[in-house]
Amino acid sequence: MKHALSNVCIAVAFTLLLGQITDKTTGQPLHGVHLDLSQGGATLHAISSDDGRFKIRGVKPGTHTLRYWSADVPPRTLSIAIRGAKTQIGITACSTTLDYSCAGPGGM
Repeated sequence: MKHALSNVCIAVAFTLLLGQITDKTTGQPLHGVHLDLSQGGATLHAISSDDGRFKIRGVKPGTHTLRYWSADVPPRTLSIAIRGAKTQIGITACSTTLDYSCAGPGGM
């Protein structure tokens, strides 16, 4: 007796988020910046490289919260829309090392 096997294929679409973070005053890339992308109950993490670039894999399409910070970049949060197989963003941040006004009144 022959049995027919059926293949069940479940497709879950995930997106690759690519970006670069640069200083708002000088335009220089910022390295060592932590980035957390919240999607539902999960958080995906990345750290920017020497050229300020970062990559976050496994992002679900939709609107998510992205938080970024480092020792000299005050924490900031923004909302980003993820669509398609690859989304690219550019972030302009304020580095207290390159621009002391970023620290705000009275320093950090």
